[in-house]
Amino acid sequence: AALVTLTVVTKWLLVGRVRPGSKADEGSWSGMCHWVVRTLIERDDFKEALEGFINTEVLRFVFVLLGAKIGRRASMDMIQCTTPDLLSIGDYMLFGSKVGILCEDEGKRKAVQICRGANVLDNCVLCPGVTVGQRAILGTNTLAAPGQYFPPDTINTGNKGGQAVFLRKKGKGAPATVALEAEANRRLESIWTWTAFNIGLCVVAMLEPALRAVKTLPFILALCLPIPFTESMCLAVLTMALEEFVEAALLFLLKWAVIGAFKEREVVFFGLEHFKWMVWLMVSSTFNHL
Repeated sequence: AALVTLTVVTKWLLVGRVRPGSKADEGSWSGMCHWVVRTLIERDDFKEALEGFINTEVLRFVFVLLGAKIGRRASMDMIQCTTPDLLSIGDYMLFGSKVGILCEDEGKRKAVQICRGANVLDNCVLCPGVTVGQRAILGTNTLAAPGQYFPPDTINTGNKGGQAVFLRKKGKGAPATVALEAEANRRLESIWTWTAFNIGLCVVAMLEPALRAVKTLPFILALCLPIPFTESMCLAVLTMALEEFVEAALLFLLKWAVIGAFKEREVVFFGLEHFKWMVWLMVSSTFNHL
């Protein structure tokens, strides 16, 4: 919380509201201030502090504090965007993981707009001036060229000849799919479902320090034992190897306790299986950073 607060406060003190336009008239002091803010937002510590709050209102609120314009019920992931002031996200928008959004190049800054109900999926990169129309889908690994426009209800992916590839217009879908989407929208609009889902994920995210404490157990054990310092350090080194096995065993147990066996099935949006999957993503992400 302290690091996130420091980043938000520093951003507003040093650069304030960032606006589109040319960077030619900026002096060295302004350039340095922008560099400091970019460095803070790009730090791994900042990202790790927020990864536990993916798909929650907490993450959305942090990006709003950084200057982004975000509509209601947007499903936020830990996006990479160093100039959030120039990012506009519509209602019901969905992000995948590891999405990069560039709102500036060497010469100027341009706004990026993602409209209502659009999907920007895993590993996409959006360049300055991009507009994603309502309910348009950018598939995995889409590279949106500077100034590219994606019409509403289109499916796009990849990049060929400097432009993302248009695949087709979205169809109505099978009756079962339509029914599943209708149920997802009903849950999305339900204040009780939305609130319970967010509170549950925030509570789980607050347990992250307990998982991180696993890493420090060898040192805590060594310091608590009534033995000489040299022997305690040797014991700490030996138990560090054992701790790696404890980590793996704990991750194994949590996987089976939370998810069970992976299998193909329909999952209700904002249902119990969706919640358990988000919990597992939080847990596995925490262990990846240990």
